[in-house]
Order: sequence, then C-alpha cells, then structure tokens
Amino acid sequence: MIRNMLMVQSSKKPWNIDGAEFKGISTILNVNRYPINGIRFNNNGTMFYSLTGNGGIIEYNLLTPYKLNTADYREEYPFDSGSTDLFFSSDGTKMFITYPFGVDVYILSTAWVLSSAIFDKRIDLSAQETGISSIFISSDGLNLYITGTATDKIHQYLLSTPWDIATATYLRTSASTVAGDPRCIYFSPDGTKLFVTSKSNVLINSILTFPLSAAWDVSTLGSVSSTNLYGYGVGLAELNFTFSEGGSTLYVSTISGPIYTFP
Repeated sequence: MIRNMLMVQSSKKPWNIDGAEFKGISTILNVNRYPINGIRFNNNGTMFYSLTGNGGIIEYNLLTPYKLNTADYREEYPFDSGSTDLFFSSDGTKMFITYPFGVDVYILSTAWVLSSAIFDKRIDLSAQETGISSIFISSDGLNLYITGTATDKIHQYLLSTPWDIATATYLRTSASTVAGDPRCIYFSPDGTKLFVTSKSNVLINSILTFPLSAAWDVSTLGSVSSTNLYGYGVGLAELNFTFSEGGSTLYVSTISGPIYTFP
C-alpha cells in the first residue's frame, strides 16, 4: 500500500540535523512488514533495504537515487527472526546482520542483490554486549561498532583485514552510556560525529549527536546535543535512521512506519 511520508527541509549543512522546516508531503511504497528494525541504502542510492521484525529484509529499487517516493518493491528475503540491524560493506559484497549476541556475515555473489546472499559465518560479541541493537562499520572497513541494551555503551573493534569481522579485536568502549536502551547508531564519514537513537521513553523521539575529538575513537565522545522530531509529526515510537551519501538527507523510520525524510 502507499503510506504518507513527511518531507522536511533542513537549513543546516550536511551531517547537522539541528534545525529543520516543514516542506511538504510525499509517499512511499510500504508493504506492512512491521516492526522495522533497520534501514539502509546501497552505495549510490538506487536500492533501499528494510529489515523487518520477523527477520525478513525487503529490497526496493529506487528509480531516482535516494528518492523513496520512487521506490519499486522488489522482493522480501527471509533471514533470522531475531535480527536487530543490518549493514553492508562499501562494495555491497558483504552483508552484516546483528542479533543480540553477535553478527551474522553473508557473502553476496552479486553486489547489493539479496537473492545472491550466502551465509558465511557468525561472530560472537557477547563478551562486550548481550543485547546488540545496532551495528556500524567505518568507510574503510577497519573499525566495527556495536551498541546494545545490556550496557547502553558503544563498543569498538579493530579489523586487521578490512570488512572481515573474523579478524576483529576488541579495542575500547565509550566511557559512559550514550543513551538508555540505544536503538540505532551512525557515524559521519570522517568519524567526527556519532548519531544515536534510543528506546527510552525520555528520548524515544530524539536523535542524539556526539562530537568525537579524535576521529572514530569512541573514548573521545564530547557533550551530547539532542534533536526532537516529535514536532515534525514523527509519532511516539522507536526510531531507526540512515543518511544519504554526503549527509544532506536524513531518513527516519518508526517501528510501525512510515519513513520520514528530512532533506
């Protein structure tokens, strides 16, 4: 079915979500697979993926890059029903799906095409986190980050081989909690900003922004700022989010849909 989607124009520079103005209404194809546990684009914005609560991943083609109102439903593929988030390598040949204790790795023989996915390995990260809710990997494939509801912190690992998390070595953990019950994390491409959403009732409609004084080093998180999206029509719900390439557009999904766009 077609669902409404808010579009909001930001007056700030890329990777800065403070300040926005309501712009208009658009639509997005929605196939009623809730809750939504994660959303991602491919490397050029021509494909979009939505991880559902039953462990399926819905794949869309976008006729216009990063424009969700041009989404064409392609297929839904079943994965682990306990999945909490997804991430792709920069070339689209690896997919990472988190579950509470670790990460499943899939090899895609055709880049970005889920029908070509073959299970590769499962990596246990429960020594640091037993309630993993989100994953992020730096653009060079050398830094892996997870967060979760058991510790409410960010855990960082160093990969000796880019994008091969079997080579991950635990490096550090953020000194303090980033949010109660963190839901989703995302870093700017230069590693100097961390964005976080939360399942906590106090922060449920907000995106938190942390500066990093040393790029990619979660032990250097600075003072947090918060942007509340409730005033833009985003209902009281857990938020997942992602950005377009360059950080000019923010996409926010609630666990029950729809997806909101802040271009």
